[in-house]
Amino acid sequence: MCTKPASISPCADLDSLVRLASGTVLDIGGSRVQDSFKGMLHERLKSKKPGERKLFPSALLSDDAGLQMWRDITHLQNYYATREEVRLLSSYGGRIASSLEPDSVIIDLGCGDVTKVVPILDSLEKERKDIFYFALDLSRPSVEQNMAQLTGRSYKHVRWFGLHGTFEDGLAWSQSIQAPRWFLSLGSIFGNDAFDDAVALLRNWASRMRPTDRLLLGIDAETDRQKVWDSYNDPSGVFHRFLRNAFAHSNRVLGYPWYRDEDWSVDSIVSGDDTVIHQYIFTALRDVECPPLSVCFPVGDKIDFYESYKWGEAKMGAMFSASGFDAVETWNLPDGPVYEYLLRRAF
Repeated sequence: MCTKPASISPCADLDSLVRLASGTVLDIGGSRVQDSFKGMLHERLKSKKPGERKLFPSALLSDDAGLQMWRDITHLQNYYATREEVRLLSSYGGRIASSLEPDSVIIDLGCGDVTKVVPILDSLEKERKDIFYFALDLSRPSVEQNMAQLTGRSYKHVRWFGLHGTFEDGLAWSQSIQAPRWFLSLGSIFGNDAFDDAVALLRNWASRMRPTDRLLLGIDAETDRQKVWDSYNDPSGVFHRFLRNAFAHSNRVLGYPWYRDEDWSVDSIVSGDDTVIHQYIFTALRDVECPPLSVCFPVGDKIDFYESYKWGEAKMGAMFSASGFDAVETWNLPDGPVYEYLLRRAF
């Protein structure tokens, strides 16, 4: 049994979980997340070899202000991805729920908000399956807001909780769970990288999954380049403010105001042939010093940010094979660009 206080990091066994009240938020590492952010910034921006690109860590988007902006983005007319994934999950939520065993534990990675997962939870409740659902996010206020949303649904069989921490915190915390674990990667999280990088992340995850565990992975496979560009470039500029907020967040993480809006331009780039790729590029308009990282960004220096790879079904299949996963089921609406893949580790 667990000897640590629940507010720090409770043992994730079912005996402990059944005693928690629905809506409880557990700190499984979130209070240390600033240290994780510092490490990411050092790794991504410092000491790059000549010609090697710099890639700003997308995790810094997830401060409280950023998550509120993200909610605004998901309601923009041209931002189709969230709307299409909700439509897909609303259509297939029952089939997905039927694949879950009673007493399974669902861990929703980077939940943001729970709109997408509600169709699955509603179907589980309808089937009267006793399930433990955990919404994991870097922002505690965001997790608490999600708990409040679920409180209004009056579930009796689905119990819901929050986890404040990183993906790695969530995986480590759940290792003591012997029940089947379902990890949800909704909203194009896993698989949304350059092919080799995506394989490396998935392979690491697969290596720690058990035969009864599953990963539900959602990915946008849109092929219309103009539609993709429009979805990331709203006329009101919310998306650009969202990105700049992440850079401003790094000022607080590093304890130094190295980033100023007026020192950087932002460009939106769509590329790729068989696979549509979108990315933002921040370009220094003057020499910018960042003493905490011991880095100078000379005028014209570029930082890539928020890459999005619209991998199709064939490429995703190759990615799963290379990373040690088997696809159990695939769901897609005939008129929609989003796919949901149910994966298990290939033993």
